[in-house]
Amino acid sequence: MFTTNAGVIPSSLHTSFELLLAAANMQVDPITARNRSLYSLRHSYAPMRLMDGQWDMHILAKQMGTSIGTLEQHCSNTTATRAADRLALQAGSATVNETGQATLDMGGSVAMT
Repeated sequence: MFTTNAGVIPSSLHTSFELLLAAANMQVDPITARNRSLYSLRHSYAPMRLMDGQWDMHILAKQMGTSIGTLEQHCSNTTATRAADRLALQAGSATVNETGQATLDMGGSVAMT
């Protein structure tokens, strides 16, 4: 159960989210110039789950109630990055730093993000 700082249970999650965005001055995405909404969180959740490497697209699609095709369309860059990181680690030519990013050693360092 969520409550406000005053201990009041909000009557609307939507309104509470809007107030939170306003308090953090984050109502508008600076890259897309679009207003953020609760639905915006869905577009953050999917890539985060894929990047943590614990879920594959099949499980995530089922959990989110969407298709694998939709996830592929919107998260293909995420899965390509994860695959490249895995291949580099398997080849022994990369290490993982404290943030979980693989760094490829090719005589110099190239950060894989």
